Amino acid sequence: MISIEDLPEHILVDVLTRIPAEDLILNCRLVCSRWRDLVDWPVLWKRRLRRHGRDLSAWGSDLYYIFCHLEKNLLKNPCGEEGFDFWEILETKEGQWKIEDLPKADSEKFRGTDFLQRNYYVKDRPQQDIKKCFTACNGFCYKSQLITLKDHGYWDELLDGTGSTIVVKDWFYYRPGCRYRLYVGLLAADFTVLQEYRSEDLYGRDWERNGSWQWRKVTHTFYSCPRVRHIFFQHEAQQADEERGGEGGLRITHSSITLGPFSLEESDSSSESSLVSSECSCRR
Repeated sequence: MISIEDLPEHILVDVLTRIPAEDLILNCRLVCSRWRDLVDWPVLWKRRLRRHGRDLSAWGSDLYYIFCHLEKNLLKNPCGEEGFDFWEILETKEGQWKIEDLPKADSEKFRGTDFLQRNYYVKDRPQQDIKKCFTACNGFCYKSQLITLKDHGYWDELLDGTGSTIVVKDWFYYRPGCRYRLYVGLLAADFTVLQEYRSEDLYGRDWERNGSWQWRKVTHTFYSCPRVRHIFFQHEAQQADEERGGEGGLRITHSSITLGPFSLEESDSSSESSLVSSECSCRR
Protein backbone atom coordinates (compact mmCIF):
# COMPACT_ATOMS: atom_id res chain seq x y z
CA MET A 1 0.00 0.00 0.00
CA ILE A 2 1.30 3.44 -0.93
CA SER A 3 1.87 5.80 2.01
CA ILE A 4 2.81 9.44 2.29
CA GLU A 5 6.42 8.35 2.63
CA ASP A 6 6.30 7.13 -0.97
CA LEU A 7 5.44 10.57 -2.34
CA PRO A 8 8.06 12.25 -4.51
CA GLU A 9 9.88 15.04 -2.76
CA HIS A 10 8.32 17.90 -4.74
CA ILE A 11 4.79 16.66 -3.95
CA LEU A 12 5.59 16.18 -0.25
CA VAL A 13 6.98 19.72 -0.11
CA ASP A 14 3.76 21.02 -1.68
CA VAL A 15 1.73 19.18 0.98
CA LEU A 16 3.86 20.54 3.81
CA THR A 17 3.48 24.14 2.61
CA ARG A 18 -0.26 23.86 3.33
CA ILE A 19 0.28 23.00 7.00
CA PRO A 20 0.31 25.78 9.66
CA ALA A 21 3.82 26.82 10.62
CA GLU A 22 3.41 25.83 14.27
CA ASP A 23 2.47 22.28 13.30
CA LEU A 24 5.33 22.13 10.83
CA ILE A 25 7.87 23.02 13.49
CA LEU A 26 6.43 21.22 16.53
CA ASN A 27 5.01 18.09 14.87
CA CYS A 28 5.96 17.47 11.24
CA ARG A 29 9.63 18.15 11.82
CA LEU A 30 9.75 15.33 14.40
CA VAL A 31 8.32 12.61 12.14
CA CYS A 32 11.60 11.51 10.59
CA SER A 33 14.91 12.84 9.32
CA ARG A 34 13.51 13.31 5.80
CA TRP A 35 10.66 15.50 7.04
CA ARG A 36 13.01 17.40 9.34
CA ASP A 37 15.30 18.24 6.41
CA LEU A 38 12.36 19.36 4.28
CA VAL A 39 10.96 21.60 7.02
CA ASP A 40 14.40 23.19 7.40
CA TRP A 41 14.74 23.65 3.63
CA PRO A 42 14.48 27.33 2.55
CA VAL A 43 12.61 26.30 -0.62
CA LEU A 44 9.65 25.11 1.47
CA TRP A 45 9.37 28.47 3.22
CA LYS A 46 9.70 30.37 -0.05
CA ARG A 47 6.73 28.39 -1.39
CA ARG A 48 4.77 29.09 1.78
CA LEU A 49 5.43 32.77 1.23
CA ARG A 50 4.04 32.62 -2.29
CA ARG A 51 1.03 30.59 -1.18
CA HIS A 52 0.08 32.56 1.92
CA GLY A 53 0.98 36.08 0.82
CA ARG A 54 4.04 38.27 0.68
CA ASP A 55 3.27 40.43 3.72
CA LEU A 56 6.08 39.21 5.95
CA SER A 57 5.02 41.46 8.83
CA ALA A 58 2.35 38.87 9.67
CA TRP A 59 4.76 35.94 9.76
CA GLY A 60 6.03 36.57 13.30
CA SER A 61 7.72 33.49 14.76
CA ASP A 62 7.93 31.89 11.31
CA LEU A 63 10.57 34.43 10.33
CA TYR A 64 12.52 33.81 13.51
CA TYR A 65 12.57 30.09 12.71
CA ILE A 66 13.73 30.71 9.14
CA PHE A 67 16.56 33.02 10.17
CA CYS A 68 17.71 30.68 12.94
CA HIS A 69 18.11 27.80 10.52
CA LEU A 70 19.82 29.90 7.88
CA GLU A 71 22.16 31.55 10.35
CA LYS A 72 25.84 30.86 9.89
CA ASN A 73 29.06 32.75 9.36
CA LEU A 74 28.76 34.07 5.81
CA LEU A 75 32.54 34.52 5.62
CA LYS A 76 34.38 31.42 4.49
CA ASN A 77 37.69 30.41 6.04
CA PRO A 78 37.60 33.20 8.66
CA CYS A 79 40.64 31.99 10.62
CA GLY A 80 43.01 30.74 7.92
CA GLU A 81 42.46 27.03 8.55
CA GLU A 82 42.24 26.59 4.76
CA GLY A 83 45.16 28.83 3.91
CA PHE A 84 44.04 31.77 1.78
CA ASP A 85 41.16 29.93 0.10
CA PHE A 86 38.06 32.10 -0.55
CA TRP A 87 39.98 35.34 0.08
CA GLU A 88 40.97 37.88 -2.55
CA ILE A 89 44.50 38.89 -1.59
CA LEU A 90 46.08 42.20 -2.53
CA GLU A 91 49.63 42.83 -1.38
CA THR A 92 51.73 45.90 -2.05
CA LYS A 93 55.41 45.66 -2.94
CA GLU A 94 56.43 45.42 0.73
CA GLY A 95 53.32 43.94 2.34
CA GLN A 96 52.70 40.24 2.82
CA TRP A 97 50.01 38.08 4.43
CA LYS A 98 51.03 34.98 6.36
CA ILE A 99 49.18 32.21 8.22
CA GLU A 100 50.33 31.65 11.81
CA ASP A 101 49.40 29.23 14.57
CA LEU A 102 47.46 30.91 17.34
CA PRO A 103 49.00 30.43 20.82
CA LYS A 104 47.02 27.85 22.77
CA ALA A 105 46.27 30.30 25.58
CA ASP A 106 44.81 32.76 23.07
CA SER A 107 42.77 30.02 21.43
CA GLU A 108 41.22 29.14 24.78
CA LYS A 109 40.32 32.77 25.42
CA PHE A 110 38.23 32.84 22.25
CA ARG A 111 35.89 30.14 23.55
CA GLY A 112 32.51 31.64 24.25
CA THR A 113 32.91 34.34 21.58
CA ASP A 114 31.07 32.41 18.88
CA PHE A 115 29.65 34.42 15.98
CA LEU A 116 26.20 32.84 16.29
CA GLN A 117 23.65 35.16 17.90
CA ARG A 118 20.49 33.12 18.31
CA ASN A 119 21.54 29.49 17.86
CA TYR A 120 24.54 29.27 20.17
CA TYR A 121 22.76 27.79 23.18
CA VAL A 122 20.36 25.52 21.32
CA LYS A 123 22.40 23.97 18.54
CA ASP A 124 23.80 20.55 19.39
CA ARG A 125 27.26 20.99 17.99
CA PRO A 126 30.80 21.08 19.38
CA GLN A 127 32.40 24.50 19.59
CA GLN A 128 35.24 24.84 17.11
CA ASP A 129 38.58 25.88 18.55
CA ILE A 130 40.41 28.68 16.77
CA LYS A 131 43.94 27.55 15.96
CA LYS A 132 45.08 29.85 13.15
CA CYS A 133 45.22 33.54 12.34
CA PHE A 134 46.17 35.78 9.44
CA THR A 135 49.21 37.99 10.01
CA ALA A 136 49.96 41.13 8.00
CA CYS A 137 53.69 41.80 7.77
CA ASN A 138 55.68 44.86 6.65
CA GLY A 139 53.83 47.20 4.25
CA PHE A 140 50.16 47.62 3.39
CA CYS A 141 48.17 44.53 2.41
CA TYR A 142 44.47 43.87 1.87
CA LYS A 143 42.22 40.83 2.15
CA SER A 144 38.59 40.72 1.01
CA GLN A 145 35.55 38.54 0.29
CA LEU A 146 32.43 39.20 -1.75
CA ILE A 147 29.33 37.43 -0.36
CA THR A 148 26.25 36.79 -2.50
CA LEU A 149 23.32 36.26 -0.14
CA LYS A 150 21.21 34.08 -2.44
CA ASP A 151 24.08 31.56 -2.41
CA HIS A 152 23.40 31.13 1.33
CA GLY A 153 19.63 30.59 1.04
CA TYR A 154 18.39 34.17 1.52
CA TRP A 155 15.81 35.08 -1.10
CA ASP A 156 14.86 38.61 -2.16
CA GLU A 157 11.47 38.84 -0.42
CA LEU A 158 12.97 37.66 2.87
CA LEU A 159 15.70 40.31 2.70
CA ASP A 160 13.41 43.15 1.63
CA GLY A 161 10.39 42.59 3.84
CA THR A 162 11.75 41.81 7.30
CA GLY A 163 13.89 44.73 8.46
CA SER A 164 16.76 42.27 8.92
CA THR A 165 20.04 43.15 10.63
CA ILE A 166 23.56 42.32 9.49
CA VAL A 167 26.17 41.97 12.25
CA VAL A 168 29.88 42.22 11.45
CA LYS A 169 32.59 41.17 13.92
CA ASP A 170 36.35 41.13 13.61
CA TRP A 171 39.18 40.31 16.01
CA PHE A 172 42.70 41.73 15.68
CA TYR A 173 45.86 41.90 17.80
CA TYR A 174 48.34 44.74 17.57
CA ARG A 175 52.08 44.62 17.62
CA PRO A 176 54.30 47.74 17.59
CA GLY A 177 53.95 49.85 14.46
CA CYS A 178 50.81 48.11 13.22
CA ARG A 179 47.81 49.72 11.58
CA TYR A 180 44.32 48.29 11.05
CA ARG A 181 41.17 49.27 9.17
CA LEU A 182 37.96 47.42 8.28
CA TYR A 183 35.55 48.22 5.47
CA VAL A 184 32.15 46.58 4.89
CA GLY A 185 29.79 47.55 2.09
CA LEU A 186 26.20 46.41 1.51
CA LEU A 187 25.59 46.16 -2.23
CA ALA A 188 22.47 46.06 -4.38
CA ALA A 189 21.95 43.58 -7.23
CA ASP A 190 23.85 45.91 -9.58
CA PHE A 191 26.66 46.26 -6.99
CA THR A 192 25.89 49.88 -6.11
CA VAL A 193 26.68 50.69 -2.46
CA LEU A 194 23.57 50.95 -0.26
CA GLN A 195 25.26 51.27 3.14
CA GLU A 196 28.87 51.07 4.26
CA TYR A 197 30.99 51.01 7.38
CA ARG A 198 34.62 52.09 7.80
CA SER A 199 36.34 51.52 11.11
CA GLU A 200 38.60 54.15 12.58
CA ASP A 201 42.20 54.12 11.41
CA LEU A 202 43.69 52.32 14.41
CA TYR A 203 47.38 52.19 15.33
CA GLY A 204 49.22 49.77 17.60
CA ARG A 205 51.37 52.46 19.19
CA ASP A 206 48.25 54.05 20.73
CA TRP A 207 47.77 50.99 22.94
CA GLU A 208 51.50 50.58 23.50
CA ARG A 209 51.53 53.96 25.25
CA ASN A 210 48.61 52.87 27.39
CA GLY A 211 50.20 49.53 28.26
CA SER A 212 47.16 47.71 26.88
CA TRP A 213 48.23 44.97 24.48
CA GLN A 214 45.11 42.90 23.89
CA TRP A 215 42.99 41.20 21.29
CA ARG A 216 40.45 43.76 20.14
CA LYS A 217 36.99 43.14 18.73
CA VAL A 218 35.37 45.55 16.30
CA THR A 219 31.63 45.12 15.72
CA HIS A 220 29.12 46.93 13.56
CA THR A 221 25.41 46.31 13.00
CA PHE A 222 23.52 47.37 9.90
CA TYR A 223 19.82 47.85 10.67
CA SER A 224 17.04 47.49 8.08
CA CYS A 225 18.81 46.52 4.89
CA PRO A 226 16.27 46.30 2.03
CA ARG A 227 17.61 45.63 -1.49
CA VAL A 228 20.91 44.23 -0.20
CA ARG A 229 22.07 41.30 -2.34
CA HIS A 230 25.82 41.22 -1.76
CA ILE A 231 28.22 42.09 1.07
CA PHE A 232 31.81 43.23 0.48
CA PHE A 233 34.19 42.69 3.42
CA GLN A 234 37.78 43.96 3.45
CA HIS A 235 40.68 44.23 5.91
CA GLU A 236 43.48 46.73 5.50
CA ALA A 237 46.56 46.06 7.59
CA GLN A 238 50.13 47.27 7.90
CA GLN A 239 53.18 46.36 9.96
CA ALA A 240 55.63 49.15 9.27
CA ASP A 241 57.90 49.47 12.32
CA GLU A 242 61.28 48.56 10.86
CA GLU A 243 63.19 49.12 14.08
CA ARG A 244 61.58 46.00 15.56
CA GLY A 245 63.47 43.86 13.08
CA GLY A 246 60.34 42.65 11.32
CA GLU A 247 59.08 40.88 14.42
CA GLY A 248 55.57 39.64 13.82
CA GLY A 249 52.75 41.73 12.43
CA LEU A 250 49.10 42.50 12.92
CA ARG A 251 47.04 39.38 13.59
CA ILE A 252 43.45 38.93 12.42
CA THR A 253 41.13 35.98 13.10
CA HIS A 254 37.56 34.92 13.93
CA SER A 255 35.99 37.36 11.46
CA SER A 256 32.25 36.91 10.93
CA ILE A 257 29.14 38.25 9.23
CA THR A 258 25.71 37.02 10.32
CA LEU A 259 22.22 37.98 9.17
CA GLY A 260 19.09 37.83 11.29
CA PRO A 261 15.75 39.45 12.15
CA PHE A 262 17.35 41.48 14.95
CA SER A 263 20.65 41.95 16.73
CA LEU A 264 21.65 40.75 20.19
CA GLU A 265 24.60 43.15 20.20
CA GLU A 266 24.76 46.31 22.28
CA SER A 267 22.38 49.11 21.32
CA ASP A 268 25.18 51.06 19.59
CA SER A 269 25.57 50.13 15.95
CA SER A 270 29.38 50.11 16.26
CA SER A 271 31.55 49.15 19.19
CA GLU A 272 34.98 48.02 20.23
CA SER A 273 35.90 45.69 23.07
CA SER A 274 38.93 43.73 24.16
CA LEU A 275 40.02 40.23 25.08
CA VAL A 276 43.22 40.03 27.11
CA SER A 277 45.91 38.17 25.19
CA SER A 278 48.46 35.76 26.58
CA GLU A 279 51.16 37.98 25.07
CA CYS A 280 50.12 41.23 26.71
CA SER A 281 52.72 41.18 29.47
CA CYS A 282 55.71 40.55 27.21
CA ARG A 283 54.78 42.99 24.46
CA ARG A 284 54.77 46.16 26.53
